[in-house]
Amino acid sequence: MQGTARQRLDARIGHGNSWTALRLDGVIDEHNGLDALTGALGPARAVLLIDLIGVRRINSVGVRDWVVWLRGLRQIYPTIVLFDCPPAIMNEVNLVRNFAEGAVITTFRAPYYCDRCGQESVQTLDALEMLASGIRKAPAFPCDKPACANALDDAEETYFAFFDDLGEVPRPADLGALVAAARTALDAATTHAAAPIPAAASALNLKGAEARLAKAGLPAGAPVSPVARAEGRQDVVFVAILVVMLGILGTLVYLITTLE
Repeated sequence: MQGTARQRLDARIGHGNSWTALRLDGVIDEHNGLDALTGALGPARAVLLIDLIGVRRINSVGVRDWVVWLRGLRQIYPTIVLFDCPPAIMNEVNLVRNFAEGAVITTFRAPYYCDRCGQESVQTLDALEMLASGIRKAPAFPCDKPACANALDDAEETYFAFFDDLGEVPRPADLGALVAAARTALDAATTHAAAPIPAAASALNLKGAEARLAKAGLPAGAPVSPVARAEGRQDVVFVAILVVMLGILGTLVYLITTLE
């Protein structure tokens, strides 16, 4: 389908003496443009810190591209840190084993719900503190009501499953200071738009999805975005409608000729 390029993912980039920081905001789907960001990060440094708090959603094609992209980044940066990971990202971390392979997760976001007042919230948890304490229980975040019943709105054994892999990844001793410096640099940085993928190219990207899937080590036959499938079918639908209209026109001409 022809049309203008769609841009759904924005980025901010910051630098320190030994690190590069990247903040992603938006949707990671078949229009993600992640590959273009690799060159925009600048010269390689010892640590790459990726702030994911702004990621609202990621679909199956986005997961495939992310895994391949992260694998490429590991060839450039000795240490990769993911922080402030939202629920959309944590669901994939726990579902797809190599989604965060080789990366350190420092902080992540978790959904909470209060049964008493119906209040929903998202709280930031410190993965390294929980790992050090050995306690995989959701910490308390009381709401404003008395006798609060605010608790993790997910199964702890599922949402905290990533801890089984977290302890295997080496991390810098000054990681907390690095994350704090990265947040400051990103807050002052200018938004950088990831290069969009034209809609006309999305069908080609989907055709190559199985090849990328195999490289990423993910199971074949993973579902493809319904939106992407719909875009790929629009040309076929247009041709079918045109054929039907021509058939109707031919019938009308035949009837008019016969009646005369």
